[in-house]
Amino acid sequence: MRASNGLEARYRGGTGYALDAAMDGSGNLVSFGGIARYSFITMSVASERRFGDSNFGTTARRLGLRRSLPNQPLPKKPKRPEVKALHLAHVKIRAQDKYTSGQLRRPAIKLSVFCGVSVDGFLARPDHALDFLDAGGQEPHGFEEFYGSVDVVFIGRKTFEVVLKFGSWFYGKKPVVVLSSRPLDFSSVKGGVVEQMSGEPAEIVRQLKSRGFKHAYIDGGVTIQRFLAAGCVDRLVITRVPVLIGAGIPLFGPVPRDISLRHVATRSYKGGLVQSEYEIGAEAQIP
Repeated sequence: MRASNGLEARYRGGTGYALDAAMDGSGNLVSFGGIARYSFITMSVASERRFGDSNFGTTARRLGLRRSLPNQPLPKKPKRPEVKALHLAHVKIRAQDKYTSGQLRRPAIKLSVFCGVSVDGFLARPDHALDFLDAGGQEPHGFEEFYGSVDVVFIGRKTFEVVLKFGSWFYGKKPVVVLSSRPLDFSSVKGGVVEQMSGEPAEIVRQLKSRGFKHAYIDGGVTIQRFLAAGCVDRLVITRVPVLIGAGIPLFGPVPRDISLRHVATRSYKGGLVQSEYEIGAEAQIP
């Protein structure tokens, strides 16, 4: 809106509203258009003659506006020394965090279960025999590729005793950790790399992570159950062979809470094997 003397003012606010006002030569508000609420408002004036500071200030104070002449931006408040120091400290901390997370922090160790079970969920017969696993014809189902990706194996004492009966050492040159609180005799292990550890699963994982291991294979019923219950398993690959045995050593046991699984894939094979792969939710990871 424009008055007869050619003075016009437009007020704009940070909220997106706008209003127009026209003033006479004495700086009095003569017409007014629009209504708005403003959290922050600036005022700019277009005039056909120079607008006096005194009249401008008077009008701005009446409207409760901040003063801003053309080509004369509002002065910036200087930062207080303590604010500047705090900002620099924050920048430094963020830079350190980025460096630490990207270069100094060890990558997390991944823990996987890869096992065969009967359709009714047993890893072995009550006497730990595994003969029923041949029901699927022993066709290739990804174990060799999986085993090539791991750099350490966790087994329990019972599994260790069963494996010793196979004749040659089943795990080859792969480092094997036998979990037991009782003394074990490794003298019969020929050509293998074996050590004994005991303790809670989370602490065992932290120790092996600190030694640089990146992918662990967890084998054996009780060991799988303990690591699952402790939230220390990242991946499950379960291959069901087409047989029911009725009794034996179960794959799963009690858990302190529900464990969320993300289904990755299910594969079937000509011999009757059905393999399901799952990843375990982030809430079950080692802190």
